[in-house]
Order: sequence, then C-alpha cells, then structure tokens
Amino acid sequence: MQLDDLINLTKYYDIYKNNFNSNQQEILNYYLYKNLQISEIAEIKQVTRQAIFNLITLCTQKLQKLENDFGFCVKLESLKNISKKLYQNNYELQNLISESKKKCTNPNLIDMFLIKLDYSNNLIKNLEEI
Repeated sequence: MQLDDLINLTKYYDIYKNNFNSNQQEILNYYLYKNLQISEIAEIKQVTRQAIFNLITLCTQKLQKLENDFGFCVKLESLKNISKKLYQNNYELQNLISESKKKCTNPNLIDMFLIKLDYSNNLIKNLEEI
C-alpha cells in the first residue's frame, strides 16, 4: 500500500471507525496507528496472516465505500481550508482596523469592529477543531 493511500485510509478510519466492530477496530488500530505488519497482528490475535489480510482488505473497501457514499473526509478538508482562509482574512482585517484606529475620530466604532472580529475568530477556531 502506498503512503498516500495509507494516510487517506487513516483519515477515513478516524471518521468512520464506529462502523466497525471491536475486533475490526482493534486490528485496524494495530495496522494504521501502531504500524504493525500483518504477520505481527496475526501473531497477537493468534490467527493466520491470511485472515488478517482478508479483514484489512474488507475494512479498506468498506472505508473507501463509506467515503465515496458520504464524503465526510472531503467535506472536512474543505471546511479546514475555508477556516484557514477566514483566519488569514481576519488577521489582515485586524491589522487594517488597528491602523484605522490610529486615524479614526470615533474609537468606539473601531472597538465595535474589534469585538465582531474577535467573535469571528472564535468561530474560526471552532471550525478548526472539527
């Protein structure tokens, strides 16, 4: 399996892991997070390598199908990109407001903008945590 495929598989598993039973989750955790080889997992679980290979193959197919059907991983990446752009725009806006505050005759108006900007930044941070 290519590294990019493994990374995508891990992202999908982070989102869809509740769709697997505890045995499948345990094996996928060994494979994806602990980077154990199929033979090592087979030894731990006391089953054949073929059984582990088959289970990982079936789970991989299920993860890909779930992502194809629902697209949560793609949507999540899109939200993260939007969040980063919003954060950058807010940062630039904050700098513009600070410069304007030096020249403005009504500082209360600028303070209102700063309050709104802080609120917007908090919303962005919440988006980033998704």
